[in-house]
Amino acid sequence: MRFRPFVVSLLSFVFVLGASAQQAQPQLSWAPVPFDANEPSTSGLKVLTNPQERSAALQLLDRARQNYTFYGPHTPAFTMKLSFTSNGPLQYEGQGTMQETWMGYGADRWSARIGSAETLRVAFARRMWSDNPAAPVPMRVQMARSTLLWPVVNPRPRVMLRAGAATIQGKAAMCILTSESMPLVDQPRHWVEKEYCIDPEGGNLLLWSEAPGHYVVYDYTTSTEFQGHVIANDISIYEGGGRVMQLHVDSIQDASGANADSLHPTPQLVAKGPSFGLTQPMKFPLLIPPSQGTVVTTIQPVFIHATFDKNGHVIEAEPLQNANPELTAKAMEAVKNSNQGEGIAQREAFIDVEFLSGTQQVAAGH
Repeated sequence: MRFRPFVVSLLSFVFVLGASAQQAQPQLSWAPVPFDANEPSTSGLKVLTNPQERSAALQLLDRARQNYTFYGPHTPAFTMKLSFTSNGPLQYEGQGTMQETWMGYGADRWSARIGSAETLRVAFARRMWSDNPAAPVPMRVQMARSTLLWPVVNPRPRVMLRAGAATIQGKAAMCILTSESMPLVDQPRHWVEKEYCIDPEGGNLLLWSEAPGHYVVYDYTTSTEFQGHVIANDISIYEGGGRVMQLHVDSIQDASGANADSLHPTPQLVAKGPSFGLTQPMKFPLLIPPSQGTVVTTIQPVFIHATFDKNGHVIEAEPLQNANPELTAKAMEAVKNSNQGEGIAQREAFIDVEFLSGTQQVAAGH
């Protein structure tokens, strides 16, 4: 079964609305995004419709993306080492380290440790190998990899773009908000938007936010330059209003002289059978239908950040909003009880749990 939560949620949404199709359906409105001190885009956002403005914004995004793009047919071989500290409600928290040597798609080995969990992955011959093939990768480790190896994703050609000036850690920034489908709005950050804040002069990524409540801040007080890449040495991740991770890039070095054979899986690893890789972060909705007889007028989202195993079951999860503890608990329960379908990799996801509410329809004759 292919991974298609968005299609399932969309069909559920159509069913909910279609159930009352014979009645006049009021226009749906989104509840406002709760206040978060880490959100830089609070006013002054402009919809980019002019081709020149859109081109300039997309070029700025691409400059930021290239700094954190380390995989590709023409990217240099590297060895990266980093250390990190995490705190929060997940199963594995505390001190951690990660190291990776990459010489191409057929020669890649990385290992990580956090708390009592140790992870090894070796990519070779289009397969993934591990010393413990079935063990899940801790969510904090997957977050560290997302933060350093693929934070900026090039948007589709006709994506909705909004932009505005902001200040990130005392630096002037241009914040670009992207969404696949959204009506023209004149308001601060919308629930469905991703956000990238970039230094317009140097092109450095200063902030990445996959969803409201999730903020990755890149600090270039000290930085590492490697083969044209400029990497912030210190990075902080905030979720639900608090800092959950601090990362430090210890070093990035040229690995072109390494022996590629040393990165291949050993016979002992091969004997244990193939393992699985990790996906880039994805985002999709999970709709919670209203009680029977409700005329839906409002969408109230709560975002849950989670990882899913190959069978579509939740491994670890934490909320990005806590303004309504009761609703947050229901959102967590809905995600943990969901199944997102079979896949070939461990998936990191930002789930937009959407509670549909409105007015109760009075039954005829009452």
